[in-house]
Amino acid sequence: MEEDDWAIDFPDERTMKVTCSPRSARWAMNRLVEDWGVVFCQPGPHGTHYPRRASLACAREARRGTAALRLSRDLYVEDPEWVRALGCKSLGDVKFFNHSMHAVLPTAKYGEEPWVSDVMPERDGKRVKPRNHYSGWQPCWASETGRAEAVKNICAYLRKHPEQQTYSLSVNDLEGYCECAKCRALNGGSFTNRCTFGFRHRKHSESYYQWVNAVAEGVRKEFPDIWFGVLAYCGTIDPPSFPLNDHVVPFLCCDTYQAQDEKILADRERLFAAWSEKASAFGLWDYAYGCRAYQAPRLYTKTMAKYFALKRKYPKLQAFFMEGDTFVGEGPKRYLFGKLISDPDCDAEAELDRWYRTCCGEAAADDLRGYYDLWERFYTEGDIKKTIWYTRGITGVYMDFGQRRYVFALKDGELEKADRLMARVVAAAEASGDADQGERARRLAEWHALYHARLVASGVGCADYEGKFHAADEVARFLAKLPEICTAHRQVADLTEKVIATRLADGGDDGRLKGHCDGFRTRQLNRTTNIVSLFNDALAFVGDPAVRRAMAAVADDARVDDLFRDSIRGLLDL
Repeated sequence: MEEDDWAIDFPDERTMKVTCSPRSARWAMNRLVEDWGVVFCQPGPHGTHYPRRASLACAREARRGTAALRLSRDLYVEDPEWVRALGCKSLGDVKFFNHSMHAVLPTAKYGEEPWVSDVMPERDGKRVKPRNHYSGWQPCWASETGRAEAVKNICAYLRKHPEQQTYSLSVNDLEGYCECAKCRALNGGSFTNRCTFGFRHRKHSESYYQWVNAVAEGVRKEFPDIWFGVLAYCGTIDPPSFPLNDHVVPFLCCDTYQAQDEKILADRERLFAAWSEKASAFGLWDYAYGCRAYQAPRLYTKTMAKYFALKRKYPKLQAFFMEGDTFVGEGPKRYLFGKLISDPDCDAEAELDRWYRTCCGEAAADDLRGYYDLWERFYTEGDIKKTIWYTRGITGVYMDFGQRRYVFALKDGELEKADRLMARVVAAAEASGDADQGERARRLAEWHALYHARLVASGVGCADYEGKFHAADEVARFLAKLPEICTAHRQVADLTEKVIATRLADGGDDGRLKGHCDGFRTRQLNRTTNIVSLFNDALAFVGDPAVRRAMAAVADDARVDDLFRDSIRGLLDL
């Protein structure tokens, strides 16, 4: 907790003294270079802005600093050098808090007798070996055997890895909780109890955190300084009725984006307050996905600043992990996350202004801000709040990654406005910026081209905000756009490879980059369900003469995918 502390003093005119840990030496140096105008805009060799200066000077003024979230500050699958520059801190290759029961009590051993009848979950009256090793099951939290085996296995691991400061006791992903009589009794005698802060989920906090405390106590008899992370996730989002071991840190799993809703923000405050009474410290697991999951840059910077300001009221907030993307398409979003988790009291607007002025140059700043402000308004104002994506997702653990009908909330003309703004950014950066600023502008333009193609391929502008047709003329306009939609879908493949190649060329691999890029590629190449759904909905109007004329006009258009052309021809033959 103290390794982020640093101080710069001047004991005499010829000496600058830096007092720091090996880790916080970097934070002290950051302070100096940022005073000289250096801005860490993006990862990679072209990502940092270095202003031209004839000389460098440091005033002989004492400086002190630390990080507000002192345990960990981690951005998923990111260039390790860039996140250190932003002030982030990861506690090693083994996750402090990630899903881990499959490692603590692996099914390869405990899914077989004599263990399965005691350690594995009871489902529908029978002890079962889970089908999936990594997810969809939890061990029996009431099992004394399971607790003893967990302690033994963790201690064996820590003996082999004496450098390890942390260990995860987190639930596996998804649910699959044990339904035995002992587990039911621990949770109040019923599995119908619902979580206070996750009303869709049954509550398992009492049984789970009792298990966590017992295991933590057992391990700490041999390793007293080890810290444990756990996930307050779905069925374990509520705190238990008793305090956690003081070396156990729950990470509360929820999407920062949702906090733009005042009721959700108030619920989060109650959640923070409840956990502050039961834990010595707690962290956040955020779902800040953007380009991998969403068709346009998902920005909500005002919500971010308001959310992290809660740190002032809840000082036990001491850690953060952002599950998200390693790409630059969302502009200042990851930069601002880095700044806020290091210092929630920072001036978020000043940080954004610094990023806009330096990323692509002063001449491009207004248009660059206008571009990302456009997308922030789209995601936080207007019709998007009426869409199924928003109304269903706002009370979930996270917003729905796969549901894309929110794109229909984009107003006419907004995509074309974004095109113009990005074109002006590139022109200004190439005319007035330095070489790195020009390169950063070109990379953002690469991303805009992909966003544009994905939005068109998703049917933006083709239906109302619910993705519905109300009249035959609307269907006819959709069919007229089908060649453009299909062309855009094919363009997505090439544009995806372009941004992946750029990211891989930048390096900064933390060991997971290629796998992350492969997953990104797969997700982009899947045909969007929007168009198939719209096409099927259009069939209700197939008897209308205007719709039949529109179908005939595209029936032989080579730009239209065979999937649609074959269906159209068959319908015209009826």
